[in-house]
Amino acid sequence: MHNDKTETDVADVDRTEQQADKFHKIDMSDVEIEIPEINTSSSHFLKAQQSDPSLSNLWERAKTNTGSYCVIDNLLYKHSPQNVNSSHDTC
Repeated sequence: MHNDKTETDVADVDRTEQQADKFHKIDMSDVEIEIPEINTSSSHFLKAQQSDPSLSNLWERAKTNTGSYCVIDNLLYKHSPQNVNSSHDTC
């Protein structure tokens, strides 16, 4: 089997691994990061999706069955490509 890696490729990988090792050793225990609370409930997502004006044309496509969008349980979905397994391929 032929190895296509050059010495430069190997050196680049070595430098990347060395840099990653340096970053891994940085002590960040004194860093306080505030993560905003995000409402991930399905009802919140449903309201947000339905009130998003940028999705209005996609809702219309789904309702008229034109394009690659559908509605399942009041949520907008894009049809999955045929080579992707999905539990929502029924629309």
